[in-house]
Amino acid sequence: MKKITRILSAVLSTSLLASVVTVGPFSVSAIETRADSNSNITFMDSNVGQAVNETESTKYFNNEQDNKNAEPIGASEEFEYNSYKYTISNERITITGYIGSESILTIPNIINNYTVDKIGNGAFTRCTEITSVTIPDSVTEIGSEAFYGCTGLSNIVLPSQLKIIRGGAFINSGLESITIPKTVSTVEDKKYSTVYRGPFYNCTNLSTIQFEDGITKIPNNILKAGRTAIASVTIPDSVTVIGDCAFYGSASITSVTIPDSVTEIGSEAFYGCTGLTSVMLPSQLKTIRGGAFNGSGLETITIPKTVTTVEDKYYSGTYRGPFYNCTNLSTIQFEDGITKIP
Repeated sequence: MKKITRILSAVLSTSLLASVVTVGPFSVSAIETRADSNSNITFMDSNVGQAVNETESTKYFNNEQDNKNAEPIGASEEFEYNSYKYTISNERITITGYIGSESILTIPNIINNYTVDKIGNGAFTRCTEITSVTIPDSVTEIGSEAFYGCTGLSNIVLPSQLKIIRGGAFINSGLESITIPKTVSTVEDKKYSTVYRGPFYNCTNLSTIQFEDGITKIPNNILKAGRTAIASVTIPDSVTVIGDCAFYGSASITSVTIPDSVTEIGSEAFYGCTGLTSVMLPSQLKTIRGGAFNGSGLETITIPKTVTTVEDKYYSGTYRGPFYNCTNLSTIQFEDGITKIP
């Protein structure tokens, strides 16, 4: 009986191994491996998206190509092309570094038949010799501190399809002007010395910021804790929302033109704008979020009759209104026709 059991066990094991070996084509990225505790056989589950115990050195290949022509796909391995370092993930390229000495750069949109769609974290950090960069329209994301400390960089053309600017992307760079594409929807801040800063913090030569026509929201954090030379901001009439902390701490700003299309001013949008002594609120404004003008230099303000929502915000143990700590504010008026003091 024991002999029969051993034979059956061997036959079953052989059949199972054969079934694993003869499985038809499959996508590596859709396989999970797991080891059975009672055998050396590895079971594969084709309905699970990722492999268990996958390491950074794992490389994937596109199974729609001949293997001899396939490029390794995976963010862990770095390649070089014309002084650019890059990685490949999901058949997309992230620029991760630059080892050249050119001062004027035009980043390619295609490398080895793959589309460049990201500038990685710290990719050009402290490349002080660079004076101008053109980023291809294929790029949708600029990573954290990508151009940190590029003190010679006075000009950059942001891509028309850009969606995300990560924290500290241009901190301490030499930028003199910048145009924000209408496609940008996410701008991150980053913590430096206990304070969260926007992507253009300490760009002391930055005197002009423009927003592309067609943009509908001034992104959160775009000039947060700026320390720039920007004195005047004109918001295009396609904008309906000024985002949270959009101009937070931008003490250099003395003038802001807000179009009547704007219906909402975000939380702490103009917090600490000490140089801003007056602003004309838009005629269609409905919502002023908490702390919108906290600590600004406003001297007078007129509240439009359309305003229905004014939020407070918690500061130092107490909820405060949007004009908290505006110590120069001596006059407030309410437009004729308003039916409720917000």
